[in-house]
Amino acid sequence: MIAPVWAGSSEAACRLARRPRHTSIRLVTTLGALLVAAPLASCAPAGTTTPRATTTPARVVITPTSTGPTSVLGTPSPAAAVLAAPPTNCAFVDPPQTVTVAQLGPNANAHLVGGGYFWIFGVYYQREIHLGQAGSPPWPIDKMVVEVGPSYTQPVTLKLRNLATGALAWWTDGSGPPGAATQTLVLDPQTDTESVGQLPGVPDVPHGQVSSDWHEWGIFPLFTVAGCYSLKASWSGGSWRSVFAVGN
Repeated sequence: MIAPVWAGSSEAACRLARRPRHTSIRLVTTLGALLVAAPLASCAPAGTTTPRATTTPARVVITPTSTGPTSVLGTPSPAAAVLAAPPTNCAFVDPPQTVTVAQLGPNANAHLVGGGYFWIFGVYYQREIHLGQAGSPPWPIDKMVVEVGPSYTQPVTLKLRNLATGALAWWTDGSGPPGAATQTLVLDPQTDTESVGQLPGVPDVPHGQVSSDWHEWGIFPLFTVAGCYSLKASWSGGSWRSVFAVGN
């Protein structure tokens, strides 16, 4: 199967400002406070003390108008050794659905696996992930191209868990060592509206809105230990879970 063409194929050349958020700016000016305080001082009731004006410079206070979920960044440890082969005794669980979308950006008849509002290009999802040379230490990072949709604009949260140890794996920006990493990845269609390429401090690569109904990302899981892993995708009111094997 031919791998899908990323909508963000010019990512290396694109370094646009990421994730615009509306903010309100409130300017607090001490000079204005002094002008108002002067005439009011004579009107203070008897027995009260008029606060002494200060000379604190004017400052700008930026207050976000929205507080949506974000991915909390952390620092993963490198792999201590070359990964072992993928285990053969995993209790495999496949994504619940498969669909074919006539057109997703430059990709015609795109085959997706997943369900609800989170989907993975089928070519990037395997029951057994063999990382090959990427399985060598210290940064065995894989790649997936994923979609949120159709017609869904709320965040989707992703977690990867090693079933033997219970430890969460990491999502990264695809660099080795990672420039940004998180164990809980939040994909938000409202902020990832365009293809901006790989950015410092961002543990995914948004491709933006690839059609009227779909938003797309490149995401990069880091597996420092071979094993059976669960992938859980969740959103407001729903979720799905799959299980696959990872190794060298």
